[in-house]
Amino acid sequence: ILDDVYVPMRLVLRGWRIGFSEAARAHDVRRFAPEQEYRRKVRTLTGVIQVCAWMPAIIDPVRNPVWLQFVCHKLLRLLTPYLAAIAMVGLTWSVVQASLRGPFGVPFLLSLGMAGLFLAMTPRVRRTVAWGIAMQSSIVVATVNGVRGRWNVWQ
Repeated sequence: ILDDVYVPMRLVLRGWRIGFSEAARAHDVRRFAPEQEYRRKVRTLTGVIQVCAWMPAIIDPVRNPVWLQFVCHKLLRLLTPYLAAIAMVGLTWSVVQASLRGPFGVPFLLSLGMAGLFLAMTPRVRRTVAWGIAMQSSIVVATVNGVRGRWNVWQ
């Protein structure tokens, strides 16, 4: 799926250096609708997992001379929805604990304030928040695709 990562990484693992030309220019004039962007992200992130599955040396710091860059640029982004979920569980736990001690605990009030802010947001801000949630959910879908070995994600 992700041949623009697979091909250069095969060369890196064989000892070649990959360079970038300062003069190279790429232009993408297309604008994607939110649904198209979501599907594109699912494909791209599934491709990252596919590259790791098909070329396990890429995640070996001894074999991959650009391991740190690969981990930071490609793999850490796969953790964001899970870390956000952990944060939400922590926030929920804080609210529950505060509400058990009384309805005016600081975390409880902060949670109410955040909920009020969300409800008071303009439609544009709500769309942006919804887009952010969709982008995070694309990572979860890509993870499921990777765990299942489902690489045919062009549908």
